[in-house]
Amino acid sequence: MTSTLLHAAVARVTGDALATVERLGFRFKRRAKPEKFTDDPVAVIDCPCCGGTVVLAWNRKDDLPEFADCRRCETIFPYSEREVYEIDLLNVTVPEPLSCARAA
Repeated sequence: MTSTLLHAAVARVTGDALATVERLGFRFKRRAKPEKFTDDPVAVIDCPCCGGTVVLAWNRKDDLPEFADCRRCETIFPYSEREVYEIDLLNVTVPEPLSCARAA
């Protein structure tokens, strides 16, 4: 849409003269470009019980905890540093919650 078409559309909607709308100077609002996500990767480990991804540290400055806490299956387990790997926060998979079988 050009500025002439924008002025004509505003004049039609508001009922003002085209010259008045041009004098007021309507313009397109430019959207700011989104900033690229440049966050540190998170330290994660795979849960041995359910296979879910457990976040251990949110950035490289955080200390790793002694035990990992899986919120999906509510398990706390020890791990070795060899099992820890880094992944971008946007790539962390969120597994479906576990569902229990219905009691008869």
